[in-house]
Amino acid sequence: MILPHSTGARVSCVACGFSDTAGAPEPLVTHPDLPTDDYFGLPLWLQTRCVGHTLWAYHQDHLDLRERHVSAKLRERSRTPGRGWCNASMASRLPTWMTSASNRDAVLRGLRTLRQRAEDYE
Repeated sequence: MILPHSTGARVSCVACGFSDTAGAPEPLVTHPDLPTDDYFGLPLWLQTRCVGHTLWAYHQDHLDLRERHVSAKLRERSRTPGRGWCNASMASRLPTWMTSASNRDAVLRGLRTLRQRAEDYE
C-alpha cells in the first residue's frame, strides 16, 4: 500500500515485508492499460480487466468518483467564464470505453469488484 508522506510517499507490503520511501513524484510515462503509481512506478493494486481494458483506481475516494460519473444518466458540463469549455476534470478525461452507455453495467461491475478488494484489505 502506498501512503502519502510529508516529503513524498512510503510503500510497504504486508505479505513480503518490502518497504521503500520516495520523494516528490517524478513525471512517469504511463500507459492507461498498465496503471502504475506516480512515486515508484509499481503496478496499482486496485485493477481488473473490463471490456478488454484495465479498469483501475488509486483508492476508495477515486472509486466513488468514478462510480458516480459512470452511473450518471446525464453528465452535464459547464463553461468557465472567459475560458469556455474546460477539459481539466478527471471525469472529462475518462476514456470513451468507460463512459459509453453500452459498457455502463460492465464498468459498474468492475468498480464493485475493485471496491470489494479494497474493503477486504481493510
